[in-house]
Amino acid sequence: MRALLATWLRRAGVTRTQLVISGAIALVSSLMGFGLIVGSGVLLARAAGVRSLASLAGLLIIIELVAFLRSPMRFEERIAGHRRAVYATAQLRLWLFDLIAQRIPGSLSMVASGQLLDSAIEDLETLEGLYVSTITPLLAALSSVLIAVIATVILDPLIGLVTLGAAMVLSAIIASLFKPLSAAAREEKRARSAASSAVADLFGGLVELTMAGRQDETIRTIEHRERQRSQTNQRTSSLVATVTATTGVVIAAVMGLVIRIAASSHHLTGVGKVAVVLLVLAGLEGLLAALPAMSSLASVSVASQRLSLISDAPVAPTIASSGAAWPEAQASIDVSQLSVGAGEDDVIQGATFRIPPHALTLITGPSGAGKSTLVSCIMGLITPSSGAISIAGTDLSQVPLAIRWQHISLVDQHPLLFGTTLGEALRVANADASDEDLFRVLQLVGLGECADARGLAMPTGEGGAAFSGGELRRIAIARSLVRNPDILMLDEPTVGLDPSQSRDLLSMVKELSQHMTVIMISHDTDLTTDADAVLWLDDGDVRVVTG
Repeated sequence: MRALLATWLRRAGVTRTQLVISGAIALVSSLMGFGLIVGSGVLLARAAGVRSLASLAGLLIIIELVAFLRSPMRFEERIAGHRRAVYATAQLRLWLFDLIAQRIPGSLSMVASGQLLDSAIEDLETLEGLYVSTITPLLAALSSVLIAVIATVILDPLIGLVTLGAAMVLSAIIASLFKPLSAAAREEKRARSAASSAVADLFGGLVELTMAGRQDETIRTIEHRERQRSQTNQRTSSLVATVTATTGVVIAAVMGLVIRIAASSHHLTGVGKVAVVLLVLAGLEGLLAALPAMSSLASVSVASQRLSLISDAPVAPTIASSGAAWPEAQASIDVSQLSVGAGEDDVIQGATFRIPPHALTLITGPSGAGKSTLVSCIMGLITPSSGAISIAGTDLSQVPLAIRWQHISLVDQHPLLFGTTLGEALRVANADASDEDLFRVLQLVGLGECADARGLAMPTGEGGAAFSGGELRRIAIARSLVRNPDILMLDEPTVGLDPSQSRDLLSMVKELSQHMTVIMISHDTDLTTDADAVLWLDDGDVRVVTG
């Protein structure tokens, strides 16, 4: 289990230094908590037996000071935990994306549509909260027990031994939760997955189900799956409640024994007896923080096992990179005997063709023919099973991806704008781009009205909602041009645009092809008249129609 936690903390970007700092914060926070609890008890003891109001006032001031100092520390602890969770979210999702891309050939197109990513994202969400929901409570429980044992051993060794024994018994009881909670988590995830699948079937195929008169049957299936899930959650809650009650009984029994030992102690004063009893109580109750952490740990274990099905899959074959330099920009793209897939079911089978430089090449064909796959091969997102893609005699597989992506830009058919302003959205491609660089690309894509300081400050809206479909496509192309690519690839750039917007966009793309190689994917065969070369993909074959 320790190895499992270490693995996922590393993947989430949590360093050993951060863990040490978290442990130190938990320790100091627990010390302050003990100060409040024990100090309050001592205050009451003195109020009952001490005449001096000055000593009471002084102790009260100290307790309030501890509370004042502890509050910002707890707040900072929570904020630091949230920051770590956000960072872990990004780190783990990048890890999953890279993992799927390496191990499952052709998976990136599936990831883009969510088909494969959705099957693992729920497990990843469980792991993203590992630092906050598991590590932090465990550190807090450990620090509470540690303080209580050390303090009681110093005040009264016998009570210290009792506290240590009670802590060990309670830890064993809490640890016994792990196996049944793991089984329940596994069952709950299966039920949730089945329910989600049934809901997807209902909404995705509602028309067909209605025509077949089977919508009620599907709804009953969803209700059954949800009942299974609810029953599993109830069993889990009952199990946790039982263990909580058991630990409560153990703590009560231990406290009775501690009170009896303290009462008969000859070297403890009245106030000291109150203090040692409260120390034991605070330490053992602090251990209860490990209960929700154990539930989280069980979920983490199950999620880790499910994700291991992906991480243990064989890595897709890759061609070793020798770190070759990028070839001449003016040369054509030569594709030789390219195959992508696995044997007879190759999406592309032994294709050989050439894409001319400084020209507009249209890649077209029926759905599923492999157009996006071909573009992904040129980008280096997918490794072909055989064949080569070269420019000026340089095999692109020998060019590191980081260098390849400096010279090739891809504009997706559903572009998304990041940032709060147009200028920030464009600088995603190149943070060092000057305003003049942004003005230039906006002019190139026909958005000259935005090519000034006021235009760059224009809010983009959520996902680019401030712009029309045609403007959004132009801005996405402008963002790619900020990187000064040699090759620009456009995936279905005219989808969703009206005829006038499509004509304007194609005219702009045609002008861009005079300065760079432009490759455009489209189902629209009417665009063949605007292209300098046309590639037709169908049934694994790539055929040069024109050019």
